[in-house]
Amino acid sequence: MFKGAKKEDLRRIASELELCVSDKLTVLDLMDLIKICDRYKNDLDSVHELANLIIEERKYDESQQLELEKIREKSKLDLEIARIRANDKDNNTEVNCNDSPFSVDSLIKSIRTLTVKIPDKPEGWSFFFLSLERAFAAKSVTDKFKPEILLNLLGEKAANIIIYLNDEDLKNYDKIKNFAVRVNDAHSTTRNIKAGAPQGALLSPTLFNIYINDIPKTRHTTVCLFADDTAILAQSANKNCVTHFLHRHLAELEDWYKKWKIAINPTKTEAVFFSTGKATRKPPPIHIHNHPVPWSKTVKYLGVILDENLSFKHHILHLRNKFRALASIYSPYFARNSPLTLKNRVLIYTSIIRPVILYASPVWGHAAISNINLLEASQNIVIRRLTNARWFMRNADIRPALHLKTIRETIKKLAIKFYENIETIDNRTLRKIETYIPNPNFRRPRNILI
Repeated sequence: MFKGAKKEDLRRIASELELCVSDKLTVLDLMDLIKICDRYKNDLDSVHELANLIIEERKYDESQQLELEKIREKSKLDLEIARIRANDKDNNTEVNCNDSPFSVDSLIKSIRTLTVKIPDKPEGWSFFFLSLERAFAAKSVTDKFKPEILLNLLGEKAANIIIYLNDEDLKNYDKIKNFAVRVNDAHSTTRNIKAGAPQGALLSPTLFNIYINDIPKTRHTTVCLFADDTAILAQSANKNCVTHFLHRHLAELEDWYKKWKIAINPTKTEAVFFSTGKATRKPPPIHIHNHPVPWSKTVKYLGVILDENLSFKHHILHLRNKFRALASIYSPYFARNSPLTLKNRVLIYTSIIRPVILYASPVWGHAAISNINLLEASQNIVIRRLTNARWFMRNADIRPALHLKTIRETIKKLAIKFYENIETIDNRTLRKIETYIPNPNFRRPRNILI
């Protein structure tokens, strides 16, 4: 079990087992302390898996540190070569740039020669920008040309930035970084935003994505980012390992947030343990800034309520209530004395009311038929109301007359288009989603395609 373990590994294993560890304990003492604990006697397999994970993580960190040292040494060598090249080309001569394409292109070639190569790993970016600053100083490049040169050097790596940037935005960005406070009709004087990005500005999402681009990642967890909503996923057959993976990632995140002055609100943080069956015992609790985060039965992420069994029953009930509330608001337009034509009534339903229950439907559309039937019943009530249908008219006859489909058929149509588009979307997280053949014996999102 402890093959290849170091003293630091044994201390971490003992800490994860909630044992009292002293600095004076030797390697043998730590081994004996672990072997006499109750967890070791009652659940040897989980302790064995925990020990292997901690040892593997330490070896992985050592290999990463060794690789980082190699990158640093290589970058130092590249910087020295660039300095020698600059001296050979008499870098003391100033380059006077004008607006002609020839001078800008030649300047880009010169900067590319004096700069280290674009790094493939995050650890090399600091050395890249250090060499870039020295190249700018050596060639006396003005601020006017620096953005264009940088984008040319980045090439394909800047493709997601170039989409959102244009010359006009760059020129006017200082103007939109002003703010004023309004109380009723009174306005304060205009002030400059010294930190952060203005909300609603065109560049703000791009700048925020750049700002958090180096958010820490670990081997055993997956980070899902959408604007300022962050989800961390960990998977393991051992419940204790799930908590261990999350704690390790959260520790790195806390240091990163502190470094970049980003505040975390532990009270708004939620944790959910997803399992295929009924979990009789939850994993150990998670802590953020020494604040416990209890395990919840449901969590709302990007407008979708996820329950611990992924049955989506809570989400569907929430959609039904939201659908009914919105339908009641528009009920005067569906009354018998309403002047609206039937065509306009159906248009209100399909463009305003029905989209409420179709949001993210390819994700939860595989839910149980009994849950989907709740939405079918809600739709039937609304279409009967807007057509003023009599009691003897069947729902199966009303829908074709209005050119409407059932909720399940509508979700299936959206799901087919959704999963076809995933194959062509240039998004790394979405591209990692497993492509599988739907199996009726296992309830998974693509089962809606059957």
